[in-house]
Amino acid sequence: MTGKNLKLINDVITRWNSTYFMFSRICDVQIPLEAAVGVLHNPVEILTVAEWSVLKQCCVLLKPFEEVTRELSAEKSVCVSKIIPLIESLKQFLCGLQVDDETASSLKDCLIQGLRTRFHRVEFNAILAKATYLDPRFKKKVLAPKTQLLK
Repeated sequence: MTGKNLKLINDVITRWNSTYFMFSRICDVQIPLEAAVGVLHNPVEILTVAEWSVLKQCCVLLKPFEEVTRELSAEKSVCVSKIIPLIESLKQFLCGLQVDDETASSLKDCLIQGLRTRFHRVEFNAILAKATYLDPRFKKKVLAPKTQLLK
């Protein structure tokens, strides 16, 4: 942490990534937050060690989704050639990540299922595949032999 005064961030129900920002910020200020709660006249219940662990694992799971959202939001017009590489990257990340908590594992399963549902067989969409193939940024990176990441 840099020495700045960081405030907690509230969740905004209409923006999914605000949940990630809220989780990330509370993890960033864990030590000062616990110290501040300790000196309150009417102390509130602070998170347990296990709950802090779950929160940190959830941040790890959600961070790539925030990065993809930021990548797509940064451009005035998004190229369809980015869809397959970004979705495949998310799939590979989730499938390769080990989580040791039941709650974080449940979140991971929900994220994988959401990708399966929303982007089922996206790599076989002819228009998206051609756009990705023709984009020089992805020509050699994405079109390697397919493996079954999500069955």
